Amino acid sequence: MIFSSTRFYKTRSLFLQIPNLFNMTDFRFAGHETFHCRQQWLYKGLNHFILTSKYDTAPNDETIIRLGVGANMVKSISHWLKAYNIIDANSKEFRMTPEAKVIFGGTTINGLDQYLEDEGTLWLLHYMLCSTKFASIYHLIFGDYVLEKATNTFTEDRILRFLTKQHNNTSKLNLNTNTLKSDIKVFLNTYFVDVKSNVKSLDDDYNAPLVALGIISRLENDDSEKTYVINRGIHLNIPTPIIAYCILKYSDENNKRNISFDEYSQNIGVYFTLTIEGAELALERVTKKFPHFINYSNNAGIKEIQIKDGIDTISILEGYYND
Repeated sequence: MIFSSTRFYKTRSLFLQIPNLFNMTDFRFAGHETFHCRQQWLYKGLNHFILTSKYDTAPNDETIIRLGVGANMVKSISHWLKAYNIIDANSKEFRMTPEAKVIFGGTTINGLDQYLEDEGTLWLLHYMLCSTKFASIYHLIFGDYVLEKATNTFTEDRILRFLTKQHNNTSKLNLNTNTLKSDIKVFLNTYFVDVKSNVKSLDDDYNAPLVALGIISRLENDDSEKTYVINRGIHLNIPTPIIAYCILKYSDENNKRNISFDEYSQNIGVYFTLTIEGAELALERVTKKFPHFINYSNNAGIKEIQIKDGIDTISILEGYYND
């Protein structure tokens, strides 16, 4: 079941007056059928729909046989294809996104990283999972929670209260607490493997592609309640062209050629789990590598990114894999 609501709330701190917090945005919880995305699901699911003459995400005998999973997992695969922005969630027709065509290929071309072997692909998938906002918990935790609470640590109970508050502030619809608990569990399984408590299902859990990024870890303490940390930092391992592509994509989607540093940091850098310093260093690397596309100025303390017109944005992503 999927629950939606709209949100609009004000913050007291000027630091938290973030543009995306003031937009009316739908919340969407569940839809994953309690399954986190497995390593091979995106490629297998996309290939299935490419080869199917009729685009139908509802489980049927043909889909179940081709994908080799049960009916609930078929629904889950369809959910993750949309959540990761592999297929256009807003289209009733089957429509691959530009990123999907580059990574996974199509009917006439081979993908450039269809088996998700490149770390840059994983960072891009993580960014799209957050920025697409099809599955709300990802942008709410990596974006709103981090910025509003000004902390990198959380517990399951703390996140449950936070998500409940966001929903209750904007909707009169009832939201089942178990729905949010299920979302939180899937969220954690997307990024973190608890070796001690998941020995029996370890192979299955490590099969989640984004675990390799090490974005979330668990703090070692004596408390009975598990405390997790979002590992924000400089992250020099994030490929510069991937960050550049996401900046250009954000620019195109928002029809902006001038973006303040704060807007970039709070809408792009935060999803890459970059600190303020990390976001600025990443931006410096981007402008050094792509000076003809992106410029960064810091005049009298006013930091701003200027994007040139006429850029073929997807060519930046293609160039990354072809280098």
